[in-house]
Amino acid sequence: GEGEGQLKVSPKGFGFIDIGENLSVFLLSSNMNSAMDGDVVRVKYFKDKSKPDSYQGIVETVIERNRATFVGRIAMFGNKMGIIPFDRRINSKFRFESTEGLKEKMEVKVQITKFDSSFNTVKVIKKLGMADETSMDILIAIEDSNVPLEFDHETLLESNKIPDTIKNENKDGRKDLTNEMVYTIDGDDTKDF
Repeated sequence: GEGEGQLKVSPKGFGFIDIGENLSVFLLSSNMNSAMDGDVVRVKYFKDKSKPDSYQGIVETVIERNRATFVGRIAMFGNKMGIIPFDRRINSKFRFESTEGLKEKMEVKVQITKFDSSFNTVKVIKKLGMADETSMDILIAIEDSNVPLEFDHETLLESNKIPDTIKNENKDGRKDLTNEMVYTIDGDDTKDF
């Protein structure tokens, strides 16, 4: 049969597409044809001979791309420079438009400029730094999720309207702790950015 759905890729490389409410189609990474996690795709599917009541599929067409950028680490593959995506669900192979100024173990944000079934082409849009730099893991997570690192102009204008001092009438009914040492206690599994 044929159908459309959003591709959900596992960090192990395989994926699934739910077609309607009752049909889940399994895809090997070799059958994704440049489709990536989150893309809306059209697939051809068939019964899996090794598992009754299961289906395998092949991506025929990508209808809508989910992402155009990602963050990764530059690595050497033989004598060729490539990139290992931070998001392990991105399982395509990539080539750089240009490797000028790039170094092995550099963390970069790239834009995909050409999708192809064998190699997608990327260009560097931001050099984040070297893999071993302090707080690089936080910067990678922020850049990969496209959270802005700086406030926009309107937000800065609005924040300038906030007074630097607190009026006495705003202190009524509150205990003043401004000159006290204050501690917070977080559990071992707390993850704050």
